[in-house]
Amino acid sequence: MAREPKCCNKALASGAWSTLPNLLAEKNLTVADLHQILQKRGFDVNKKSLYRLTASQPVQKLDATIVRAVCEALEVRLQDLIQFQKPRFELKRLDPKSQQQLDRLMDKNNEGELTKNEQTRFKALLDEVQRISLYNAKALLSQKRLRESVVHTNRNRPQ
Repeated sequence: MAREPKCCNKALASGAWSTLPNLLAEKNLTVADLHQILQKRGFDVNKKSLYRLTASQPVQKLDATIVRAVCEALEVRLQDLIQFQKPRFELKRLDPKSQQQLDRLMDKNNEGELTKNEQTRFKALLDEVQRISLYNAKALLSQKRLRESVVHTNRNRPQ
């Protein structure tokens, strides 16, 4: 039976994690926006490859050309995009059932057809969305500041 190298532990063996969803949110971009930016820069990247980098599970294979293109386009370092541990935080979202309910209530609200009970639920969902947005904004700002402080610290180190 083959032994695992000493340098490898379970975290490393599980793959590499992409922080692309957080980087895109920080820069207020979508995968489609990033795809356009890459095309304008002359990188022929399959959009599905970019979506794979937004999965909330370890990336099993990395294409160095795509990773380099994304790093250059977003002006981040490799270690900002790819980590060997799960990112410290993931952006929060409404659960699927609440999101579906919110979508339905938004449509009814646009038509002016909400009942009193629906108005109450609609307001509660909007309040939750606001809390989630505030959390995400604070988390993204914290992540950006941390990354910038690491870059600044590394630049000031003697060679």
